[in-house]
Amino acid sequence: MNAFEKFIINKYDEHQRHDIMVHGVANYAPHGLIYYSETEALYKVYKDDLHEIMEEYKQEMGEFPPYVVDQLGSATLFMNNLVWFCAEWVCGKYYENPELDLAHA
Repeated sequence: MNAFEKFIINKYDEHQRHDIMVHGVANYAPHGLIYYSETEALYKVYKDDLHEIMEEYKQEMGEFPPYVVDQLGSATLFMNNLVWFCAEWVCGKYYENPELDLAHA
């Protein structure tokens, strides 16, 4: 579990993580992931972890998530979409795999 995963697990409770997974960050709008200033700050802190999650996704799915890489022309939109994507991926990962050890979060 990387630092960004720990951040998400510790910041949002099980119900919030479920809503993020089901509805997506854009529709659920969880506190701390709404504004570009928030997602840019998170990107700067967790960029290595976020890119690690992207690589994990690529290994499982065979490609990077299009809605993230489609924003490479805008640093702000790329950072925002990457943080949102990773939050959704982490929420799904731990919801669908309850056997993962959350005690280390």
